[in-house]
Amino acid sequence: MRDGPGGIRLFLLGMALLLPTIALDSSLTGSDEYRVSFRTAMETEASEDWTIPTLDGEPRFRKPPLMYWLLSASIHFFGSHPFSLRIWGVIFAVLMGLVTANIARKSLGTPPLLTFLILMATVGIATESRRAMLDIPMAFLLICSASMWLQWRSDGGTGRAIGAGLLLGLATLIKPTALLFAITGMISVSLLGPKRTSGSILFHPLLTLLMLLATAIPWWLVAHQAHPELFEQQWGEQIARREMSWIHVEAIPSVLGGLLGLIFPWTVAAIAGLIHFIRGREEGLENPERWMVLWVILSTIPFFFLKSFERYLIPLLPVLAMLVASYLDGLELEPRKKQLRIAAFLMGIPSLLIAAFVGWFQCSMVAAALIPMMWVAMSMYARRGSTINTALCGACQITLIMGFALPSIGIGSLPRIPDSTQQTTFATVGMDLLPTLMLRRQEVIPILPLQPDQMAVAFPDDNTTLFLMDEHLAQTSAALEQSGRKYHRVGTFQMFRSRKIFTRFPRADATVEDWLHAIEERSLDPLRIRCTMLHVEERKGS
Repeated sequence: MRDGPGGIRLFLLGMALLLPTIALDSSLTGSDEYRVSFRTAMETEASEDWTIPTLDGEPRFRKPPLMYWLLSASIHFFGSHPFSLRIWGVIFAVLMGLVTANIARKSLGTPPLLTFLILMATVGIATESRRAMLDIPMAFLLICSASMWLQWRSDGGTGRAIGAGLLLGLATLIKPTALLFAITGMISVSLLGPKRTSGSILFHPLLTLLMLLATAIPWWLVAHQAHPELFEQQWGEQIARREMSWIHVEAIPSVLGGLLGLIFPWTVAAIAGLIHFIRGREEGLENPERWMVLWVILSTIPFFFLKSFERYLIPLLPVLAMLVASYLDGLELEPRKKQLRIAAFLMGIPSLLIAAFVGWFQCSMVAAALIPMMWVAMSMYARRGSTINTALCGACQITLIMGFALPSIGIGSLPRIPDSTQQTTFATVGMDLLPTLMLRRQEVIPILPLQPDQMAVAFPDDNTTLFLMDEHLAQTSAALEQSGRKYHRVGTFQMFRSRKIFTRFPRADATVEDWLHAIEERSLDPLRIRCTMLHVEERKGS
């Protein structure tokens, strides 16, 4: 049956695919999650006034507050731990899959189960949904707004026009870039989309605009009125960081590669689908997917003119998933087999390497065995031309990798902390060394500067446990002696820490010889970051 399972069963399937191990300290993370999302949510929850979220004690205007309010409320009601913060990305991703599948069914006639599985079986969803970040929630509200707008065009209704504006306003209160994708989407629908029915009265878009402004503008006015100089300073810095200028030729491969990387392993199918739907049909009819192709093109072009990250293009992922699903569903058997075999081949490259890695270093023998088995199943279904089963195996394979194999490496795992230090103040030196420690402690952990003079002033006055990398021992010892504080070592530990992207986790100075030694010994210890815990006695006279 083309309609497939109902929404509740799809929701449960999506949750089963994305939930595993998000509660672990070693689940997927990155500096923006633990340095910004975690700290902002914890600081805001601890403050008496949530109107303007704060980071490091300073009002945070670089991003709107809606997602930080949700994360702060989650801490308040459900406690401070990784699961309570990361669960929202999973929920929004699954709901986005349901809305995307519904749009594809109504607009393109694509089976909902196929569209849903294609979206769930992408690297973009697998990585970004497992982190407490802004992009997936914003994309969910944006696709909901688009769905409401499409319903208004086809069936009319004042409520739909107002709802589209409300949802878009909420999306901009997570990330203002939602406006860019909304504008390009509306242009695309107007030029190449389904014809507007008589029920969609022309003054309704004015209601959409008014609801958008009424939802999105008030917080910005309050924020600017409260701290006008700081507001303008932060937004000036934010604009400068984007490096807006004439087209960045060197950015074109990066932007396109990032966009196609998000839809991996359906990258080749996405390219083929985009080309296929641009062309007219042999019988002279236009493809109903053409407006979606135009949406992707128009939304991508602005990123050639500024500095960005691939996750900024997450809102296009549902559109690409619909195009891929429609393209594969419309192919004859042999061409479909070819595209599915390509997807299985692409999936096998990282999958088998990761399985070999966690198997060789004995991180997870179960994952090392199951990943190749699932890849074999995906390849078998691809050879048969079974699109849904191939997509399901791909989604399960990504779940095994992201949910079990990579977390088993222990990136970001917390060390055993001596009981004698539990009642002391915790602090780290130079960086958020242990990303989830603040959540486990239910308090923001100060980060001391690396410069000895500044560090000496920044030391907490009471008994303190310092966590630092061994390479920072010299500066820390100098600062402690300068401040006249007594200290002693209470423990050592080794760890992996994600550096910007999750796959860069060994210590920065690891050499080829270190890797060869690790491979020979079948132990990751030679690649770990060596760290120390120091107990610093309270300041005299405090």
